[in-house]
Amino acid sequence: MLRERATHKQEGYEIVLLEELVPEDHVVRKIAAAVEFGFIHDLCKDQYCLDNGRPAIEPEVLFKMLTIGYLFGIKSETRIAEEVECNVAYRWFLGLGLRDKVPEHATISINRARRFRDNNIAEQIFDEILRQAKQAGLVGGAIEYTDSTHIKAKANKHKKVLIEVEQTPKSYLSELDEQIERDRAALGKKPFDKDDDQQPPTTTRMQSKTDPDSGQLNKEGKPDGFHYKLCRNCPRRSQCISAKANRRQVTRHVWQDWLDKATAFTKSPAGRAIYNWRKETIEPSFAESKENHALRTARMVGLANVREQCFLTCAVQNMKKMAKAFFLFFLSCYHANQSRSLLCVCETHAV
Repeated sequence: MLRERATHKQEGYEIVLLEELVPEDHVVRKIAAAVEFGFIHDLCKDQYCLDNGRPAIEPEVLFKMLTIGYLFGIKSETRIAEEVECNVAYRWFLGLGLRDKVPEHATISINRARRFRDNNIAEQIFDEILRQAKQAGLVGGAIEYTDSTHIKAKANKHKKVLIEVEQTPKSYLSELDEQIERDRAALGKKPFDKDDDQQPPTTTRMQSKTDPDSGQLNKEGKPDGFHYKLCRNCPRRSQCISAKANRRQVTRHVWQDWLDKATAFTKSPAGRAIYNWRKETIEPSFAESKENHALRTARMVGLANVREQCFLTCAVQNMKKMAKAFFLFFLSCYHANQSRSLLCVCETHAV
């Protein structure tokens, strides 16, 4: 009898509002209140054809699905689609009704390969979220510190070959030569004689057969295997340091004055105090990204995909901070209004 009654309830029709099924304190509701996602449509509109083919799935929906994956540490896009299918809060976050069809996991992969492969959409999304955080007064930008962390590549450390690569950072040296020529001209000195026909030196390194973009980590105290580092394969790395060096060190650089100012600040009491915040801000952020948002291991193969993972992971972390700040501000306003109401009641009774 009880079993028949339960089955009857499952097969019945009910009129419900999706809005009422999502808890007020659910994280996706907080993020939706704190972050404006409408910019994604304008950001991606040039990647779509308006008068040919079937109507495309709104890019905001696709990137919100990825946001769910990065937010809750769901690595598989197949699993993301399955979770959205069953989770009412996720459907509400994407703007889908209970009967609406959820985009398939292959849709995300195909759009990544065909539309978002050769552009920096993920970086632009990160930049816009950061801009919104700054607009909300959560980011000052007066002080900046950087750090790096390793991300384990999706590669077998036993499948590798020895390759030859150039050592000279051409773009950096070109910019440096231009600066030197300007300084020498200002001092009335002749320009340097350079041998532009000289071939750049080369070196060898291990390359993964599975993920050629990753690099082998072979350092005491560090895990063996192929990894990615925020600096190791950075496209601007050649502008900062040489191929072998871990830091830039010269006798007297043409931009040494700026370096001296930065060094002097870090050694000042204020600079040391700010640098101590690094262990309370940057390092916990890395730990959170790896423990809660699956940044410990690369989800896909290739530098472009790892860059997307990093930018969207960091964007999600900023969304969480914005949501928390927005929620705390809402609570403070609510309690302030309640206090004023109580005060009015007390004054009324006193009269």
